[in-house]
Amino acid sequence: MEKRFKSTSGRISPPPLRRQKHSPIVAPTQDTQRSAGSFASTPGTLSIFSWNVNGIAPFVQGYLQKPISAFFKPSPAAGKKRRRGATDDDVTTDSEDDGVKEAVEMGDLMKEGKASLRAVLQRYRWPHILFLQEVKIKAGDTKTMAAVKLAVNDAGEHTRSDRMRNARGHVDGTDIGKKGPYAAWLEDGGPEYDVQFNLPADPRNAKGFGGKVYGVAAIIRKDFMHRYVQSVREVAWDREGRVQIIETGELSFPLDPDPEARPTSSDEIEPGNKTSEKGRSEFAAKFAIINIYAVNGTSNRYYNTQTGVEVGTRHDRKLAVHTELLREAHALQHKGFQVIIAGDLNVARSELDGYPNLRTWPHQHVLNRLDFNTKFFTKHPINNISSRVSYSKDAATSTEESIQGFDGIDTFRHVHGTERSRLLMACYSSTARASVEGRNAIVTGSSRGIGKAIAIRLASDGYNVCINDIPANQKGCEEVVGEIQALGRKACVAVADVSKRDEVKQMVQTSVDVLGPLDAMIANAGIVQVKAVLDVTEAEFEHMFAVNVFGVNNCYMEAAKQMIAQGTCQPDRPGKIIGAASIVAFKPFALLPHYSAAKWAVRGLTQAYAMQLAEHNITVNAYAPGIVGTAMWDQIDAQIAEKRGARRGEILKEFVREHTALGRASVPEDVAKLVSFLASSDSDFCTGQTQVVDGGIIFT
Repeated sequence: MEKRFKSTSGRISPPPLRRQKHSPIVAPTQDTQRSAGSFASTPGTLSIFSWNVNGIAPFVQGYLQKPISAFFKPSPAAGKKRRRGATDDDVTTDSEDDGVKEAVEMGDLMKEGKASLRAVLQRYRWPHILFLQEVKIKAGDTKTMAAVKLAVNDAGEHTRSDRMRNARGHVDGTDIGKKGPYAAWLEDGGPEYDVQFNLPADPRNAKGFGGKVYGVAAIIRKDFMHRYVQSVREVAWDREGRVQIIETGELSFPLDPDPEARPTSSDEIEPGNKTSEKGRSEFAAKFAIINIYAVNGTSNRYYNTQTGVEVGTRHDRKLAVHTELLREAHALQHKGFQVIIAGDLNVARSELDGYPNLRTWPHQHVLNRLDFNTKFFTKHPINNISSRVSYSKDAATSTEESIQGFDGIDTFRHVHGTERSRLLMACYSSTARASVEGRNAIVTGSSRGIGKAIAIRLASDGYNVCINDIPANQKGCEEVVGEIQALGRKACVAVADVSKRDEVKQMVQTSVDVLGPLDAMIANAGIVQVKAVLDVTEAEFEHMFAVNVFGVNNCYMEAAKQMIAQGTCQPDRPGKIIGAASIVAFKPFALLPHYSAAKWAVRGLTQAYAMQLAEHNITVNAYAPGIVGTAMWDQIDAQIAEKRGARRGEILKEFVREHTALGRASVPEDVAKLVSFLASSDSDFCTGQTQVVDGGIIFT
């Protein structure tokens, strides 16, 4: 059994072979612990392996002008030690001793061909694709990239001078696909490989622990690449070296029926698809194979790639990456590709740093994975694809079975079983952040104040957001859009006056056209006016109701029509309609008579819509803020102070001191947290409610 080695740079050698699960997709041998050939793909299938290599340098040290000890850094915590009877010159550090020992062992393995990249490929019987994550190569390090390309084709039996001479030839443009000195290295009889990299263009956000940058790579068999691969590309939304997509032409199965009869040079391959003995393909499809390494270091800060401003944490970015990945996968599916997602999506973490609400109980990681799988993968089998693909999630650990889904391959659900009933508390998710990825919301009146806070919070939760306000506030809308996009979400502006039904209808259409199906409507826009009841004019009363009642009704109405028409609302994923009420909907303020009446009306509308829309799987709720530190309450404070002859700010302070149990005015983010709950799956069983968030002013 192969020995494992450790270093300060992480795992550098594949761990022992483990007995693999029996699967109709990958046929195991009698004893997988003793037979490296047991990791070979079933003949005729597409063989894909994935390995988080955690630094590629130790595997290519023979092709670089560095001693192997350079790859083993002493631990900063290591102390000095003196062997009994040693002199001062003999004193070394613990880490130096360990590093030299590991370096010698690793060097011996490399000489034996047991720890080289070529040995890994041979061990897995020459897969079509070996994906690597965390290669930790800088974008400008062409020397290491060239060394990797040499290492995947060198059996490790030539001198270092031969390697360096040929490395220079390769860098200068030598065609390794042709027979010659390079092909002579393939003494094991295996095929040639090419290597494609995606390295960070944004090293600041891609930097991991120890200062190393991340990056992914695809090692692709050249006969497969020349015959089938149309492109190996990156994606516009990834500047951190996390995503690669291999798009193939149509593959006819069985593919490469005899793994021992594969050509060793690309110029021996004739274009065209293989057929069965009967002269026709059993199955044919074109594939999009995605290599991804999702964001790690979840509590670390994340910065806007253009401005350098801190815009959240890497956990926020990870949610955005998942959203973009899902969108990318759907786009590929629409183009006719069967989608395979490989690599490390960083989904099932039991502790998501910096977000206590995400680790509320021990089995949260199970729920996170379940929720992720539910969003990403369908349950129906398609075209028998999974029987045509052999996939290993971690080539350095074990070969695991794949499950049909997402009109492609679900490489994750099998970890906790294929049936929801086999997962702990599978019917429940305790975190909103893990349940709204890829959904779309409209927030009216969101250029500032509570509306802006709601929009930013929903974007942090995973929503794409349509920002709305009147034309006078368009600049503020555009600024909010920029903040949301910096979080990695999609956002757009839809200028509209909510009191006008036709403009609201157009706003909804704009959101759907830009973001996609509408999942949540937050009717937040509103106005306020301070006046004694006998002083309110008819025009003022009508204007108050036009915005605060008819405006809410217009948003409720058009959102409901859109949600019903698009047919996306389901019992386990209801549409969300949420309106802005107020504590004055429960206890009126004497100087806010028409405002109080309007907010009472919102409560009634919310209950009526909730009863009518329940059959369409749409929930309708409202939120009732108290005293919030926004421009609207500054206006109320100023007008009341003027009437009473008090100083500005004194009225607000007095009210909070005397009437708020928690002893402070709320901030917009307090309200946004409640709306986040109402817009999440955690509130799926709540409807017709007006939830108070006031710090304890009124008690219902």
